[in-house]
Amino acid sequence: MTSTTSSVSPGRQILGVFRWQLRRSAGITAVYAAILLLSYPVLLLFTLSGRNNYYYEGMSEAQLYEITVNNVVISTRAATTILGVSAMILFALIFTLTNFGFLHRKREVDLFHAMPVSRTALFYGRFLSGYLCLYAPLLLAVLLQGIVAACFGVLAPEVLTLLFSILTQLLVMTAAVFSFTVFVAVCSGSTMDTLVSIVLISVTWPALIFVGTAVINNTIPGIYLNYSPYLVGALSPLAAAYVQSSFYTFQWLFSLWWVALTAALLLGAAAMYRRRKSESAESSVSFGSSKVVIRIFSCAAGGLCFGYLLFQLTNSTLSYYLGALLFSALAYLVTELLYWKSLKQLFRHSIPYCGVLAVFLAFTLTVSLGAFGMDTYVPPSLQIENAGAFNNNVYSYMAETPVLTEQEAAKPERDRVYETIRAAVQNPELIDQVRQANEKFIAYERTRQFPYLIGRNSLPEPSLYRYTLCYELSNSDNTTDRSYVLFSNAGDEAKALYLEGKQLTDKVLTSDEYIRGLFPVNAVDAASWVTHYANEEPENGGEKQAVSTNPGSDTVEFSGLKNESDFRKQLEQCLLDDFRNGRYLAEDGSDAGDTYEIMYSEGKHFTARGGLKSEKSIEGQSFVLCSSLSCTVTSSMTSTYQLLESLYA
Repeated sequence: MTSTTSSVSPGRQILGVFRWQLRRSAGITAVYAAILLLSYPVLLLFTLSGRNNYYYEGMSEAQLYEITVNNVVISTRAATTILGVSAMILFALIFTLTNFGFLHRKREVDLFHAMPVSRTALFYGRFLSGYLCLYAPLLLAVLLQGIVAACFGVLAPEVLTLLFSILTQLLVMTAAVFSFTVFVAVCSGSTMDTLVSIVLISVTWPALIFVGTAVINNTIPGIYLNYSPYLVGALSPLAAAYVQSSFYTFQWLFSLWWVALTAALLLGAAAMYRRRKSESAESSVSFGSSKVVIRIFSCAAGGLCFGYLLFQLTNSTLSYYLGALLFSALAYLVTELLYWKSLKQLFRHSIPYCGVLAVFLAFTLTVSLGAFGMDTYVPPSLQIENAGAFNNNVYSYMAETPVLTEQEAAKPERDRVYETIRAAVQNPELIDQVRQANEKFIAYERTRQFPYLIGRNSLPEPSLYRYTLCYELSNSDNTTDRSYVLFSNAGDEAKALYLEGKQLTDKVLTSDEYIRGLFPVNAVDAASWVTHYANEEPENGGEKQAVSTNPGSDTVEFSGLKNESDFRKQLEQCLLDDFRNGRYLAEDGSDAGDTYEIMYSEGKHFTARGGLKSEKSIEGQSFVLCSSLSCTVTSSMTSTYQLLESLYA
């Protein structure tokens, strides 16, 4: 190490430690850089070399350029998420052990602390060296990725934007991951403790979010919470690195959160290193409070995960609670052995486990009692931009039509913005009926089961109806869905409440404003042909076959009809008549018989009959269907069935 005997400048001391540690890390850095060079530019070279494949023969230069740019984007994102981030995390652990592993060896601790270098200089010099060794190869690999793309003439603006976003993401997340691993190393008394703590923290927090969300969804009726990637990566830097790399654009708020946490981890690690006693090396007790926190998270995650696993296997509420208690206790014993290598102090360390039980009890009671009104929440009318619904027969896919505007369809594929037309209502009276139906369904659930227990929403009992209500709120970009099932074993009072909600919802489902947004009506111009299927059970479990044995005679192309325009108008009116009268697929199976399948072709132009796009009515506007869709017509849909039947007369 560079002598600092004659220097009292902290900066010169840090620089001396930095240079010395950098030379020691040269070999590991070279291996790390080689891995990244293989995962970035070389992978891209293989991707681009396939442009001469026969698959691309006959394509224009513009099409080939578009496909190649898309391949560059896919290759770069895959290299970052799968290989780049994984390699960075692995070598962050390695550099932590090489730069700060001396803290866990008594002789080395005594040696370094006897040198005329302050602890602050030792810490920051080693940290900066490790961070540079981690980020510089990533920077080089991504820059070479851009050079390779430029050599092939595909350094498009979106590629440049992606490369800049990746470099910025990695700049933040490399610092976050390395600060975290160094912080844990300073708090630990041995290398084994360091690795165990890093793994436990990195795994238990995401597990708590995933399983906790699943438990809520399986306990509180009506709601379905999506897993938030931001929450999953909020307190686990290793998970956060993957979350950040999965986004197409740089997430500023998420990154600012981790900049703040990184600063806290770094300053905290430096402060604890200055306070750390040399005797902590090779000891099971360094900073005991950190182990308490880790064990609480580990026990909670272990209990929830294995309890929920047992519930999934047995569909038993009792299995969940017993499994959670049993495996949280097992996790407590395992962490005791990992940290203290024996069970001699088990009862002395039992207070954290009592805390775990208290938190689990509080979580269970909170969820069982509706999570502070989450189960009874109905959005206020003033916040609802539009509302919709679907049931056993009005499937959700019928209420959403994937489209392109005429302007977007004329653009190259990579520049297109795909949108969705939704079947929904904006009429205040219909929105109020959706809200009233929601209140009836809530009253049904409160009557059927309260307090709530996990598993009561997925009973093996047959369900009579399933209704889902959808809200699009002014203060949210996503729809809010509430789903309710009428179980056959529900009491008479509960059933009566559910049926009242059903009647209110059916009025919305049969309203003109809603029906005209369903794709069979809305995109009737894109209907291309109909196929007739016989109700004959196929042999050996095969698929149903078309009626005719003559090739092609089972399908009728609408374009081949002499009166195609008149037929489409009749088809639209028949579908409207059936839907207005609630004649969808029969719920009781009474429509068993021959069926007709109307196909709506991708790429077909149509004039919208209704529906909403970006919360605005688009009736009368032209669109292009960007996905093939089909509508099955059964005998319960009498008007449409008779019309299609006439084609085969």
